[in-house]
Amino acid sequence: MRGTIIHYDELTRCGLVKDTNGSVHYFRSNQLVPGFSPTEDRSVLLTVNNGELLAVGPDTPAPAPITSTVYRPQPPPVQRTPSATGLLNWPGFVVSLAALVAMFFAGGEVSPLRNSKTPPLIESVWAIAAAGLLALEAYWFANGAGRWKVRLNVWPIALCSLMAYWMQSCDGFEPDTAFEAYTYLLLVLFLAAYLLPYQRGNNN
Repeated sequence: MRGTIIHYDELTRCGLVKDTNGSVHYFRSNQLVPGFSPTEDRSVLLTVNNGELLAVGPDTPAPAPITSTVYRPQPPPVQRTPSATGLLNWPGFVVSLAALVAMFFAGGEVSPLRNSKTPPLIESVWAIAAAGLLALEAYWFANGAGRWKVRLNVWPIALCSLMAYWMQSCDGFEPDTAFEAYTYLLLVLFLAAYLLPYQRGNNN
């Protein structure tokens, strides 16, 4: 049943309401629907049973609360390095192994001047050290190690190769085709170390 509030006293929290039949009812605050604040001349809904007023509430149901949607930014897509499951830097890997093979074949040929074999480059301790560093360089290229490792390693390779050439030259070593190929491969190795960008981690 609908009605209209005639009077409501905030101090005593009591009031009067008139229904559509013209009957006036007295109500207290404990008869108000929870959350309802009555005001004079306001249209209300009345719950009446056998002429007794049971509850007073708003004429229209309370609007549903507006739930704000919190915007959650989507995380950026994960950037995967190319060829993450294979050889990341296969050109550098191939050049490192080719240089290692060329070093093993450098020297050891018959010299037309001495009519005897020249000492192989790999017999030098410095050449053995360079070979180990070349193998390490090939491993780092294949696994996408940090750029600083790859770039830092080519300098001791070049130094050990230079020392091996100088020490073996004292024993009669003469540059041949394999040594020339090794020299050019070292230059290409430097370019590969400083130009190839791919690495498995984010460390530089």
